[in-house]
Amino acid sequence: MRAAVDVVVPVAGAGALLALVVTYRRQRADEDGALREATRLHSERFTTAVSQLD
Repeated sequence: MRAAVDVVVPVAGAGALLALVVTYRRQRADEDGALREATRLHSERFTTAVSQLD
């Protein structure tokens, strides 16, 4: 019984660590996408404004 616990605990810890890493990377990707979208909208607005000045 003790041997099973000695195996299960590190495997569960590694699984939890993997879940945290995946969640962190997904969050970063979502934030990067939101920043990219905001930058694109900002650029479009200024491009439209400049074209209206001509």
